[in-house]
Amino acid sequence: MIYTLLVLQQVLLLQNKALICLHPSSFPCYSYREKMMTQENYFEQIQQELIKTPAEYLPALLNIIHTFRESICMNSAEESFKTGWSEIQKGQYEPISKLWDGIAR
Repeated sequence: MIYTLLVLQQVLLLQNKALICLHPSSFPCYSYREKMMTQENYFEQIQQELIKTPAEYLPALLNIIHTFRESICMNSAEESFKTGWSEIQKGQYEPISKLWDGIAR
């Protein structure tokens, strides 16, 4: 049980970052009630769902949350430039002439 609580705490810490990056108003399918929910309300609901999740599935759930957060949060311009520059220096690029290869015109 203690392990489960520690994992839940880590998931909530990771979820905190994800909720900062994702604002519910950006999704038209959210109802008025959902738009009015505070960040604390989301944390409470997430915590309740986590408590109901069997312990053996928590590592997979943590992976899902981590992947979700990475997919919605963009790197800073500086970080994107550093990554791009590093790829160029390693030769991990294609010539512009190949940019549209394989894409229907």
